[in-house]
Amino acid sequence: MQIVIQPLLETDIDRTDIVIQAAYGSSSRKTTLYRYLHLQPDGAFVAKKADAVVGFGGFLDYDDFAYIGMMSVAPGEQRQGIGQRLLEAILNRLEERGCPTVLLDASSGGVPLYRRYGFYDDGEVLDLKKSQQVKLPGGGAEPILSATEADLPELLAFDASMFGGDRARLLKTYWAKKPERTLIARDEHGQISGYLLAQASVLGPWIARSQEVAERLLLAGLALPFQDMPQVFVAAEHRDALALLMRYGFTIQRSLQHMYKGTRITRPRTTNIFGQASLGFG
Repeated sequence: MQIVIQPLLETDIDRTDIVIQAAYGSSSRKTTLYRYLHLQPDGAFVAKKADAVVGFGGFLDYDDFAYIGMMSVAPGEQRQGIGQRLLEAILNRLEERGCPTVLLDASSGGVPLYRRYGFYDDGEVLDLKKSQQVKLPGGGAEPILSATEADLPELLAFDASMFGGDRARLLKTYWAKKPERTLIARDEHGQISGYLLAQASVLGPWIARSQEVAERLLLAGLALPFQDMPQVFVAAEHRDALALLMRYGFTIQRSLQHMYKGTRITRPRTTNIFGQASLGFG
């Protein structure tokens, strides 16, 4: 039966969410699907078979590079070329947009497909989850504050300088939903030295100029309530981040291959980026 690749529509979200949950064995991803529709309506695709949704893939374009994520195919429909068709649709759209670099974090099962389409390995990403309760030390003299609307321009500029691309649209959606969960640290001159966005179940984005700043942000984040034990996605080569996370009860759940296609870019993934927003958004 013919597979048709189409743009994601709001009416597809419920069925697409079921496919993603089955493919990943995860909880609902509806919030992420709505973010794709809101932030990158031309970058989210579904695969349909007789009008039934059987796959999904999307990207966010940050101008200097794009991030592909949530590539998924219904378990009963795998190994039929559906993932390949979705990837081709995404890459064709990114070529139309003139995107010079494409990034993604691939499971071991997806790596061969991406290599066939010209992606190269560029380190690993670890998925860590808090699995132990560890007593948190008291706060230091310099407080960690929730970002206000007045802080956003400086925060967004700080993020762009570290992340390597403009993800203001994404960060504003996170902040607007729960502004009190966007935590910022400032140095002795009053400049932002780091920030942590404590999502409902993920700590990230988490960026800091030093391990000391990163630790203060982490402690403030862990003091907040979560839907589940929080996760962090971080470069496997980031020794400072891993040391912090393991000190506070996180353990490694799995490893993914960080990959790129096009012009290789350099970002402080192993020094200043302590946690990603997600595996799909970078």
